[in-house]
Amino acid sequence: MIRPKYLIMAADLLLAYCALLTAYLIRFFTVESLQDVSYGGPLRLLLYLAVIFFSSYFFELYEKQHFSNKRFLAYRIPAAAVLSFLILSAVFYLFPHSQFGRGVLL
Repeated sequence: MIRPKYLIMAADLLLAYCALLTAYLIRFFTVESLQDVSYGGPLRLLLYLAVIFFSSYFFELYEKQHFSNKRFLAYRIPAAAVLSFLILSAVFYLFPHSQFGRGVLL
């Protein structure tokens, strides 16, 4: 039996991937731009998903006992998003070839 924690992790990674695809659609206004997501290879996408996963795990967003505490989630979710943004900004600065394109991170 699959534990709910792993389902939440999988759903989080799927939503992060969907958010990246949506960012491409908003930024470039074409469906053809979605092909650019896989342009840099799977390593670039895995790096993005790993950073999202790490920041969520670091802020304990996958612990089931914290779901009932709305105040906990209200503070931790934006903090995890800011941490992800900072880590991705640093990675994209150090390795510019791993960027998803100008303006997609924002």
